[in-house]
Amino acid sequence: MSIAASRFFSLPPEQITPALEAAFFSSLKTGNDTFKKTDVRRFEEIDGVVAAELAKAFPGQALELLDVGISSGTTTLELAEALESTGLDFRITATDRSFAASILDGPLGSRALVEDSGHILQFEIMGRPLRAWDRRLDRFTGRSILNAALRKVIGRSAREQVGVRPVELVSPRLKEQPGVTIAEDDIFTRTPAFEHKFHFVRAANILNLDYFDKDRISTGVGHLRAYLRSPGALLLLVRTDKVTSRNHGTLFRLDEDYRFEVVRRFGDGSEVEDLVLAVA
Repeated sequence: MSIAASRFFSLPPEQITPALEAAFFSSLKTGNDTFKKTDVRRFEEIDGVVAAELAKAFPGQALELLDVGISSGTTTLELAEALESTGLDFRITATDRSFAASILDGPLGSRALVEDSGHILQFEIMGRPLRAWDRRLDRFTGRSILNAALRKVIGRSAREQVGVRPVELVSPRLKEQPGVTIAEDDIFTRTPAFEHKFHFVRAANILNLDYFDKDRISTGVGHLRAYLRSPGALLLLVRTDKVTSRNHGTLFRLDEDYRFEVVRRFGDGSEVEDLVLAVA
């Protein structure tokens, strides 16, 4: 069962369990029509392989890692735990396009969790969470009428800036994790401060053909390659099958000619592996 945003963001991090966190974020449908779905231990096996490869490639070094498109950040936290268990010295920069949101007060004790774009993620009535997105059945049950009315009321509160409480759409547990820095960043806009900085870059469930065309993906890969520190640095592209929950990805290494070579495949490998290998 999900939890109201006002309650979730008021809890101390030590009281937030992975299951509670997954239930909360998985109930939120973003403005780009995707869910902030978070499965616990989604990349557990892959995280172990990455930790071992980094320990082998960069023994004794202080590692800089970039995790792109982290959504709620749960998988970033789990990656950090895997690296810690291997005894690695690391810092992770965890990015997404935006973490900013607000909890807005409405009339009669109602509230809403709203993205900065104005898109409503969750309603709250008398402390109970209500989904803000419509299902097909809602047209017959009358729920879509309720949602439309709530959107109108909350929209007025947003314009008048009534009872605004800023929050960040990221795991409170991650924000407490030493060695992790959270930053807003767009994978398709090159960031000079990231260039030649990282020993390892992960892009999970973002550079997928379901989301972007091949040219767009090649642009993103080109930016990620520019962020890798030197030959020997690693890039992981992985996606989770929505039906089977299986992971399919490829771990790449930057060679001496600054081209990518395959280190290891997971499941069926990355669906965009050919695009990565073709980046000149």
